This record gives sequence, C-alpha cells and structure tokens, in this order.
Amino acid sequence: MRHAAFFLVALLFAGLLILLQLNPLTQLLGASSLILVGLYPLAKRYTWWPQLVMGFTFGFGAPMGYAAVTDRCDLAQAALYLATILWQLGFDTIYGFQDMDDDARIGVKSTSRLMAGQARAFTGLCYGAAGCALLGAGALAHTGPWFYPVALLCVGILLKQAASVNPGDPALCLAQFRANRNIGLGIMLACVAGQAG
Repeated sequence: MRHAAFFLVALLFAGLLILLQLNPLTQLLGASSLILVGLYPLAKRYTWWPQLVMGFTFGFGAPMGYAAVTDRCDLAQAALYLATILWQLGFDTIYGFQDMDDDARIGVKSTSRLMAGQARAFTGLCYGAAGCALLGAGALAHTGPWFYPVALLCVGILLKQAASVNPGDPALCLAQFRANRNIGLGIMLACVAGQAG
C-alpha cells in the first residue's frame, strides 16, 4: 500500500505540473474533475449505470482539451462532451459483457448486466446518439467540410459494431472494445481534417 500511495502522489504531482501550464479556465475544469474521479469507484456499488459515470469522468478530457485550446466554454464543447460520454457508455458496456458472471456473483452492478438482453439496441442507441452529438459539435465549432466524411466513417464503424455485438461471445466483445482505440484515432483525424479544410 505504501508503494501504491507513493505512486499515486507522484502521478497527482505530475498532473498538477501539467495543469499549471494551462489557462485558468482549464485549471478550474481540471480541479473540478476530481469530484467525478472520487465518485466513480462508488458507482458500481450503488447504481446500475457505472459506465455512464465512467463516461462523465474519463470523458472530461474532451471539454478540458477544448477549453485549453479555445479558452472558453460553449455549445460545441458541450456537444463534444456529450458525444464522448455516450461513446464511452457504449464501448464500456461492451467491455463489461465479459465480466457479467463475476459481477453478478459479487454483486457489482453495470449497464452490461442491465442491458444484456437488449445489447445491440442499447449500444446502437449509444453510438448513434454519440455520432449525432459529434457531428453537432463539428457544426457548432464551424469545422471544415473534410471533418464530416471522416467522422461519418467512424460513426458507421461504431454502428456496425453495435449491430454485431454478442454478450455471449467474450472474445468478440474484447475485440470490439479494443477497436475503439482506432475509432478514437479516426475521430482525432476527423478533427484535424476539419481544421485543414
């Protein structure tokens, strides 16, 4: 435990050094995100929606990055955050399908357990809504025209993933979860293409 505590302090100190390099708005957002970080570990004990809490927590990097670049909060930032939350809700639900038996045995709640019977509809809804929010963020931020075909390709891949998800196939669920890393890179490329266009 002593080594873990030392490592935690080192990570927090490194994070603080990075945060102090950013504008005051981003510093405020970064400090406020610690509330979500504190709540997330409790979510699996008290709610069926820990993946949603995770989306709010881990997705907070999107509005922070936006504020770091623009030095403001606006509707484009809110839409980007919403897209991130919904995307993470979808892919972490897929990830959780692998652990449902263990979670049920120890009494851990999750959207994976809650939505296992409607896996494709639920993840499709999450990914479809995330795609709409992402495209809305691009429009609100006045991105260039090349943002849209690249973003739509990423959304199409997500919807295809949702259409084939199978909670009874842990290997497929892990592969689909891991594929989201490349989808995230694709979304980043969409944003870069939107700035270049």
